[in-house]
Amino acid sequence: MGAQAFRYDGKRVLVVGGATGMGRATAELLLDLGAQVVVMDFANIALDGVTKIALDLRDRKSIDAAIDECGGPLHAIFSCAGAADPTPGIERINFVGHRHLIDRAVARGYIGRGGAIGMIASSAGLGWEAQLELINTLLDIPDFDGAVEWFDTHDNTKNYLFTKRVMSQYVARECVR
Repeated sequence: MGAQAFRYDGKRVLVVGGATGMGRATAELLLDLGAQVVVMDFANIALDGVTKIALDLRDRKSIDAAIDECGGPLHAIFSCAGAADPTPGIERINFVGHRHLIDRAVARGYIGRGGAIGMIASSAGLGWEAQLELINTLLDIPDFDGAVEWFDTHDNTKNYLFTKRVMSQYVARECVR
């Protein structure tokens, strides 16, 4: 039985960051399980059988255009894109952009009740509890530009470790919604 018990026949899914690495592996698996796969990425998407949409998670307008191009419905979103230190805009790639993309897809009705959102993180997200108060001040800012401004005014937050901790707390806060 294995993975066949989790078929995606008739389902349309979005893989953000599906050109390489774990995102590409996710897109390939979803194709094998029968999904109609949309891949968004900044990198060249060389995977056959998917709908390809260019995306720069550092740019709100790029995210908005990509979601508009994608349309709906979406049965699942897999947020797999990520960047390592010292990538410029790491805070946007690893958190701000993903949140904006998800919020836009939900607001447009592209993913609704019964849909799923999965995120790839890493063990770098462990220990988020130690920075909970600081992280929550960021998560309380609901918009892209405000979150970017928050990062610009808080030292030592534009790094892999902190952005993965933010993502962990974001998931903990939003998973029920």
